[in-house]
Amino acid sequence: MDLKPFNTFGISASCNNLEVIEVHDDFNKITEASNNQTKFLILGGGSNVLFTDQFNGTVFLIRTSGIEILEENDEHVTMSVAAGEDWHQFVSACLGKNYFGLENLALIPGTVGAAPIQNIGAYGAEVKERIIWVNAINLKSGEEVKFNTKDCNFAYRDSYFKQQIDRWCVTHVAFKLDKKYKPVISYEPLSSLYSNLDRKITAKEVFDKVVEIRRAKLPDPQLLGNAGSFFKNPVVKNELFTKLKYKYPDLPFYKVDDSNSKLPAGWLIDKLGLKGHSNGGASIHTQQALVIVNQNNATGKDVLALAKEIEEAVFNEFKVKLEREVRVIG
Repeated sequence: MDLKPFNTFGISASCNNLEVIEVHDDFNKITEASNNQTKFLILGGGSNVLFTDQFNGTVFLIRTSGIEILEENDEHVTMSVAAGEDWHQFVSACLGKNYFGLENLALIPGTVGAAPIQNIGAYGAEVKERIIWVNAINLKSGEEVKFNTKDCNFAYRDSYFKQQIDRWCVTHVAFKLDKKYKPVISYEPLSSLYSNLDRKITAKEVFDKVVEIRRAKLPDPQLLGNAGSFFKNPVVKNELFTKLKYKYPDLPFYKVDDSNSKLPAGWLIDKLGLKGHSNGGASIHTQQALVIVNQNNATGKDVLALAKEIEEAVFNEFKVKLEREVRVIG
């Protein structure tokens, strides 16, 4: 079975079997595969994986659906959402019902179930801020466990589920959203929305601006295969940051705490003049250096080789180690 339609890189790779998980009882198939020591892979939207070889096992596509309101009052609404729901469609649906808090995370590819695993974030917001619990199945015992936010061990683009990727399968995620809008516009392109306004900004304006920014900076996977940001923004000790800032006065940064600063990985790559650089069919996107694209029928090995080139170049120049966001399968 060709996996090309099921990964946003558009990489051709085959698997032995493909199973679609559509209803809750279907999760038993994954537990059985785990207990039988069958090689398996769980895929949501396929927006954060890179296949570098054929997958000699079973791929489970999570396609469950359903949104259930758990509680609602004048201030908030809490809801349980099936893991297979499309993330952007869910964000759009919430906005349409005047449920606020996810606007900054619009247009992120993938499914609801993948959101807590990666702790997706963008434009000043992280999904952990809106999650109240995550329901997951222990793939060894079959037991279902409801994790509160503390137990999820959320960190920057990380979580307990990512750390234990082969042990747990997310089935539902519960969110608490506001019914009175409180804008989060610390990110510069969003703060500009307040310019020349003598009124409060709306959630729809923020949503539209985020979509506009993402479409301008990031290529549509339907048109040009990619997995969005390939690398995390590195966090470095301030000792190194001070040296880099002295050498590169225009280096942007975000203060993490008194000891660490976060640097934009895209800026580091762009500073090396690598936009447009290619390896085989893979290229660094000309508009956003943080994105590797499938420019010309790339193989997964092309993409990985290019990623390694980037990592080496950045380390040699800046002494900064880049960490991949994308999960390499192969």
